[in-house]
Amino acid sequence: MPSLANIPTSWKTWWGRLNKLANSSEVNTNKLKDFIAKPPREPEMFTVSASDMTPTDVNDFFGLSEVQGYETWQFSREFVQLGSGFESWINTFEDFTRSSKPTEARSRCKIDVLLHAVYEDLQYRGFLEEDRKATLQFETSLEWGPVKYLSKPYKCVGKADYSLFLGNHNHMACHLVILEAKQDRNAASGQGQLLAYMAMVQASRKARGQSDSTVWGALSDGHWFYFFRLNNTAKWSVVAYQVSRDGWGAIANMIAFMILQGYQTALSPLRSSGSSNPSARASIVSAKAPRLPSLHIKEVIEESVD
Repeated sequence: MPSLANIPTSWKTWWGRLNKLANSSEVNTNKLKDFIAKPPREPEMFTVSASDMTPTDVNDFFGLSEVQGYETWQFSREFVQLGSGFESWINTFEDFTRSSKPTEARSRCKIDVLLHAVYEDLQYRGFLEEDRKATLQFETSLEWGPVKYLSKPYKCVGKADYSLFLGNHNHMACHLVILEAKQDRNAASGQGQLLAYMAMVQASRKARGQSDSTVWGALSDGHWFYFFRLNNTAKWSVVAYQVSRDGWGAIANMIAFMILQGYQTALSPLRSSGSSNPSARASIVSAKAPRLPSLHIKEVIEESVD
C-alpha cells in the first residue's frame, strides 16, 4: 500500500474501503468494480487571476499588509556602474521609437537591456561567483491554492513576465526575483498583480519550511520602476524610482541589490532540524506541501538544468 502522507482525506477513506472490500472473505465483484469506477472528487475550486487583483485584494487573499514609513533597503547604494554603451543604446532607442505607440513590448526592450547590463557588471565585479547559479526565465506560470476566500476555496493563477531563478536547480522553485513589465506610462496599474506573484512565491517558501521567506519584485513601464519587498512576516513595502528624476544608475543598483538579496534568501536553511538529513528533509517538506502544486515551473527547471 503506498504512503498516504500527502493524499487528501477523502482519498484515504476511499482507499481504506477499497482495501477492505478487496480483502473481504465474500467479495462482491460487481460492488467492487462499481466502487473503483467512482473515486471521490475534490471539491470545486474557484480561480482568481493575479492580473485582476488590486493590492487590497492581495492583502485580503493572502493575509498581507503594507509597511508604514520608509525602510533602509529603499535607498539605492552602489553595486554596479552602467557603461557608456548602455546610455548610448537607450538614447538611440528612445529616439528611434519616439513616435511609436506606448506598448508593453517597448517597455520590455529597455528592461531586457538593463537586466543584461546589471548582471554583466555584477559578474565583472565578482559579486556572482561561479557556484551562484542564476537563470533568467520568461513567462513563468504561477499557481497557489487552495485559499479560503469569501467563504469559498480559491486558487490564484498568473504568468510572470520575468523570473530570476537563484540557487541550485532543486531549490529554484522558491527562489525567485520577479519582474513584471507594463505598457509604457502605465506601470502603477500592475501593483496588485506583482504582489500576487510575490505572495504565491512566499507561500511556497513557507510550505517548504524555508527559514527566510522574503521575496523581491519589480514592476516597470520603462519610465517608472516600482521595487517591492515582501518580508518574512508577510508585510510588503514599495519604493518608486523614475528614470528622468533618479537616473538609470540608481535604478540599476536597486535591481543589483535585489539580485544579491535574493541570493541570500536562497541560501536560507529549512526550519526543521532534519534539514541536515536529505531524506528526512524531503519527507518533512513533502508532508507540509499543499495539495496543489505551488508553482508550475517543473518543466522550466528541467530545461534550465539540461
